[in-house]
Formats: sequence, C-alpha cells, structure tokens
Amino acid sequence: MLQRTISALMLIFLSLSAFSQEIRLLNPSFEGMPYPGKTPALWRDCGFAGETPPDIQPEPTFGVTKSAYQGSTYLGMVTRDNGTWEKIGQKLPVPLEINQCYVIRMMLAQSEIYASISRVTNQPDNYIHPVRLMIWGGLDVCSPAELLAASPPIDHKDWTEYAFILKPKKQKYDYIFLEARYLNTNDPPYNGNILVDAVSAIIPVDNCAIPKEWDSIKIDEQLDTTAYNNWPQANTQFLAMPFEEKINELCTQLALIRFDAAGNPIDPKNPDEASNGDVIPEPLKKVIAFQQLPGSYLLVILVKDNNKKLMRQKVRNLERIIKQETGNASSHILVRKYYPDDIAPQWHCRLRNDIWAYLFH
Repeated sequence: MLQRTISALMLIFLSLSAFSQEIRLLNPSFEGMPYPGKTPALWRDCGFAGETPPDIQPEPTFGVTKSAYQGSTYLGMVTRDNGTWEKIGQKLPVPLEINQCYVIRMMLAQSEIYASISRVTNQPDNYIHPVRLMIWGGLDVCSPAELLAASPPIDHKDWTEYAFILKPKKQKYDYIFLEARYLNTNDPPYNGNILVDAVSAIIPVDNCAIPKEWDSIKIDEQLDTTAYNNWPQANTQFLAMPFEEKINELCTQLALIRFDAAGNPIDPKNPDEASNGDVIPEPLKKVIAFQQLPGSYLLVILVKDNNKKLMRQKVRNLERIIKQETGNASSHILVRKYYPDDIAPQWHCRLRNDIWAYLFH
C-alpha cells in the first residue's frame, strides 16, 4: 500500500515537473563557423526546394558585418522575391503542452546590407526589406503545425530584445521552428532579412503573463494567425518517403486531375469548380506543394491529348496555375505537351487522364 502511494506521488511529481521546467534549446546562439547557406549545428534547415539554407553570420559573402550579441556568431535568414523564405527547427527535450503558457526571449536585428541575387530578375539586390520572425510549434521534423508567436516588423539595425508568449491551442508540440516571413500574407514577395541571436530557454508561466522584470523588453505582436497558418508549408511527410513511395504519391494525385472542355483542371469530387484562377483542385495543390520540398528534384508533367489545340491549352493552364501558386515559374515542376517520340515505358506514371510524369532526383 505504501509503495503504491509513493509511486502515485512520484507520478504526480513527474507530471508537475514536466509542466514547470524550463525547456532549453540546443545551440541557442547559433554558434559555428561563419558560412553562407550553412545551417547552425543542432538545428535543421526546413526551407524550400532548390533554395539555400539560412546563414551563420557574420560572413563577408553577403556583406553582413554586424557583431554577435552573444558568442561569436548568429543566425541570418531571408525572404525572397520568388515567394520562398527561410526556416529552421529542432526537436525539444520536453514538449510544449496544450493550453500551457510559456515565454521565450531573443535578440533580433536587421542587417543594413544583405547583398545577394534576386531569384526573379537574376540581378544583384540588397535583401533589406523588413520581415517578421515567426515561431511555430510542430509535430515532426520540418512540419510546422501552429503559429505560436510573431514579431513586429524588424527594421532596426541594433540588437533589440523581444519576449514572446507561446500558448499551444491545438495540441502539444515536440518541435519548435523559427522562420522569416513577409510582413503580411497579401504582400507581394520581396527580398528581406532578419538576424537572430541569444535565444533564451522556454519558461512556463501562469496566465500568459510576462515576468515583471521583463517589463522593458519588447513584446511580440499579436497577429491574426489564421491567414499565416493557411500559408503553404513543405510536405515533409512526402520528403521522408522512399523514392518509390514519392512516385506513387505523385501519380496518385495526378491521376485525380481531370480537365473541363476549356482545358481547365478540375477536381472530380467538385467537377463544377474549374481552375479559372479562383479555385485550385486539391490534388493539383498537393502536386504543386512538391516544389517546396528541400532538395534537388525535378518533376516533369507531360500532357497528352489527340486534340492538339486542347493539349496546348491544358499545358498553358497548368503552367499558369503553378506560377500563380508559387509566386513565379517553379524551377522544380516542368509542364510540357506530348511529342510522338515520347516513349511510354520511360515515364514513372502514365495515367488514364493522359497525364504522364517523371521525377528526377
């Protein structure tokens, strides 16, 4: 009896401890050898396919010379004019519990020079526009699920300390992600930068109240997170699949696409909703999301139709939708028409809707 009582008390103690202990991040000041496109040790790059990882700064390649606030180096992240942005994450030693309030502090700044090449014009540009820092909770590697906090626009050049309140509302999260984002969801994509250093432990607090001793610290901006939560994220479950499973998943989604008489893709579940720019079939959205995956891939989609005029229209409509959804022509999805010398067995999938596909990796 006594042993059962002690065991019960220990379980209660351990449960309370899990809710009350600080959660310390690994390499919170992003120490490492300064290098462009190199993710700091113990963090994971969760960016877009074909784009470079964030940078360990300061490093002269992009003209970033600001001294670190803590240690020797810090994190540099950018947004780009092609509709992509940078994000890193790591697994937490203890999960963020649902409806539990936490606070986290960090130093933020903007570099007055972040010189690189525009992804749209292919010309030199200074990535100087202000961006926000977004903090996400997630369930798996590179799988953000809920936006927990956002900074105000970061346009100051001096290191400034910010405090963020985190309160998961959907479920508990094992992962945390730091992300550079445009100021508003309806902003045209632009080139911007943000610097991050000296991230504190994540501290549980009561009633989501910032400790009094932090009164001088700037507080996070309370945004309507709905729009940001609906922004596309890389489908990392797809990324983790073996190659053959990737092929099967892509072919499954492509097989669900149908076309109307004008060559607009439609969802067979909602055949009256053509993709005229307002409604994108769900299977096509999943295929387009492929271009967000980290890594070097090229998906070639071939459209076949005995009506050559209609075939060209189908290709144009698919290209238009992909460009519309990605902010620019995707460098990871190529759509083209069928040619007589195309040999069917060379393609990974040849579907009844006359869409063929091949995935290069």
